[in-house]
Amino acid sequence: MKKIQPGKRNTLLIFSGLLVLMLFISGCSAGLPTINGAISTAQGVVKTAGGTPVFQATAAPQVQNPNIDCSAVANANMEFGTNLAQIVNFTANTDYAAYTDPASPLYIDFSKVRADLTAFATLPDPTDPAELMFGKPSDAVTYFREMVDIAEADVKSKGKPFNDTNASGQKVLGLDSPWMKEMTAFAPAIDKACKGVTISTDAPAASDQITNQIGETAVLGDLHVALDKVVTVPGVANPGSHFVFVSVTIENTGQADLITNSIQLATFKDAAGNQYRFEPNAIMMDASKPLNGSVAPGEKTSGTIGYELPVNVGDLIWVVEDNANNRAVFAVKASDIVVDGAPIGDATAAVMQTSAAATSAAIIDMANSMDATAAAMTANPDASQPTDTPEATETPIP
Repeated sequence: MKKIQPGKRNTLLIFSGLLVLMLFISGCSAGLPTINGAISTAQGVVKTAGGTPVFQATAAPQVQNPNIDCSAVANANMEFGTNLAQIVNFTANTDYAAYTDPASPLYIDFSKVRADLTAFATLPDPTDPAELMFGKPSDAVTYFREMVDIAEADVKSKGKPFNDTNASGQKVLGLDSPWMKEMTAFAPAIDKACKGVTISTDAPAASDQITNQIGETAVLGDLHVALDKVVTVPGVANPGSHFVFVSVTIENTGQADLITNSIQLATFKDAAGNQYRFEPNAIMMDASKPLNGSVAPGEKTSGTIGYELPVNVGDLIWVVEDNANNRAVFAVKASDIVVDGAPIGDATAAVMQTSAAATSAAIIDMANSMDATAAAMTANPDASQPTDTPEATETPIP
């Protein structure tokens, strides 16, 4: 990563802290991620009285676009978000060996990443001015294709020399690149074209055989994952649904830092094979304690992952796996999900919805502000440096 200019370092530190939050807020509850890595959202775009576009929860599913393979888009949504969280952190000092080994939890299959972008390319560009404020999927796909090409080249060359810019000189790798701004284009497009999409199977797969119970620890390579408890909490869920949180403890028994993305992308499955991924609105609940992005060797970390599930969904399994094909399946009976917290009133629900919308809008504004600041400093690099004013001199007395 290039040297951070004076006055910009604090902003980037804030953004690095918001990375996990942004991926969660822009995740898809029905299918997305997010994320820790998903991109879309189970919300619609509306305009406030002042004309500002914001996300608003939508209860009734819309008709999906028949010209789009929404299952492919939903899968792409999760896969691309997972890889994006790793790519934007590439630097000259990154150990790229782990990204080329299919047995590594950090392995990136760039052919799949490009297939994900091909799925995104089927999303139509918006025509409504409010939706256009978030950008066009076609422009975002072009940007991310450049990013993927540069990232793969760095992985193959092991970052020697390291490159983070495209042919036009625009920085596309790193937390201080425009990736967050470009990412926001997918959310309303996926939501509009594929509202309510779910990924289902005809029957539970053989690999979904239960391996663990609540309170037990599963071994996924060097990551040991314990499912401590599962609770339902009050919140602004859609009619017939409720928020459910899993509390997990992760231990790294290996010799290198391990990323927790795979754990945060764990899914619930019901008896019919329907999958339920994390719900971005759940991060606004008091019960939300997001996991750290990585775990150091010999260390443990604990946190929660929030979902929105049908109230009468019945018995479930919680499936967690990593890129090295290590997999664990926890049995979660309906009776295992305990109630935590008192119901909330309509007034509190309205405040929570407003807070979620404001958070999304604030992050987008912050991304735009960073771009404007970077452009201004590039055009006039000395503008941030104060100029010395000569001190007044006394007139000599004759």
